Amino acid sequence: MPSEVSTVSGDEPIGQLQRELVEAREQQAATAEILKVISNSPTDLSRVMVTVAYNAAHVCGASDAQVYRVDDGALRLVASHGGVGATASARARGLPLTRGTVTGRAFLDRQTIHVPDLAAVLATEFPDSISYQKELGFRTTLATPLLSKNVPIGAILIRRMAVNPFSSKQIAMLEIFASQAVIAIENARLFEEVQARNRDLSEALEQQTATAEVLKVISRSAFDLQPVLETLIENACRLCGADKGFIYRVEGESGQWGAAYNAAPELLDFLAQRPVRHARNSVTGRVILERRTIHVRDVRADPEYDFVEKIGVRTTLGVPMLREGHLLGVIIIYREEVRAFSARQIELVETFADQAVIAIENVRLFNDIAQKSRELEVASQHKSQFVANMSHELRTPLAAILGYAELMQEGFYEAQGPKSLDALTRIRSNGKHLLGLINTVLDVAK
Repeated sequence: MPSEVSTVSGDEPIGQLQRELVEAREQQAATAEILKVISNSPTDLSRVMVTVAYNAAHVCGASDAQVYRVDDGALRLVASHGGVGATASARARGLPLTRGTVTGRAFLDRQTIHVPDLAAVLATEFPDSISYQKELGFRTTLATPLLSKNVPIGAILIRRMAVNPFSSKQIAMLEIFASQAVIAIENARLFEEVQARNRDLSEALEQQTATAEVLKVISRSAFDLQPVLETLIENACRLCGADKGFIYRVEGESGQWGAAYNAAPELLDFLAQRPVRHARNSVTGRVILERRTIHVRDVRADPEYDFVEKIGVRTTLGVPMLREGHLLGVIIIYREEVRAFSARQIELVETFADQAVIAIENVRLFNDIAQKSRELEVASQHKSQFVANMSHELRTPLAAILGYAELMQEGFYEAQGPKSLDALTRIRSNGKHLLGLINTVLDVAK
């Protein structure tokens, strides 16, 4: 008998230790698997959440496991494992953020909630779970929040169909899985932030390169506007992900299409034959009327837009080219699908519109300077002819007068004497002085 007692008492601790060892190995394997998925798939959050749900159900001996994330005022199901499932209402609208469900209470109270028999306390503790429990039939329930810096961002729920409370170790394991889920969520968020910054830097570099390219073309084409406009519309479409684009030049009450990108010849012919009216039937017309950026997410949903099928576009952006309030043209870019342009893309096209204005103004100033140069050249030729004519007309009579004065001087001296000679000498001197002044004026005029 003692030996039997000794044998039994000795076997029980050994068996318990073996079970604990197996559980510990399972727990280590589960946490290692989750960490491996996190490290291998930092951006694949769905895969991580599915792995968390699987291991939570398996290690904790639950009938199922569900992972929820808070979104738009409700707890949305993002991953699950097991056969209990969720109601159609929970899948469509999520769980309400109230203390009337086990998951909602864990989220709001920021602590683990363990209910050994949910059916026994539904009416008093969890009235918002009545319909879920009646439909699905689960009994023992355990939920723990996903906390990021003590801020709840979701919850994990595990259930058993029979009344069978979870052990303290299983509760602790679920809390570990919740911590790993938060790590995965934070990693994905940080990774996305880094990626977003990289995209921003890449976009900024592309935009700087594009604007530098446009400025380079402007500097090289001071008198030729066409290559500048073509470079502008190509860069605007490429950087904004637009399928096609146009630049419309406004001239008084009329205008003309100045440049195009990725436009078929038949479309160009259609636009050339259809003058743009200063009306709201097109985005170009609205920009002309309102002199501001116009963004239409879907032209087919716009009752005023009247040639959708021919153009074959859906999302449209129009930006005015303004100089001191005066409209010089419109930049139009299109997408053939319904996809709105971002604020950054709109701002970029507005920058291109400013550059187009600079190019147009440069060409205008260059043409003005060239015209003035031609006018000055013509005026200079006329001036030279005028000076030559004036030289002949002024110098010839004065020379004749001076010659005549010399002859008179000799005659007056013989006939009238010294006094008359003095008067004529002064006349002659004044004539020479006047001729000198005329010569100086004509030389300066040359």
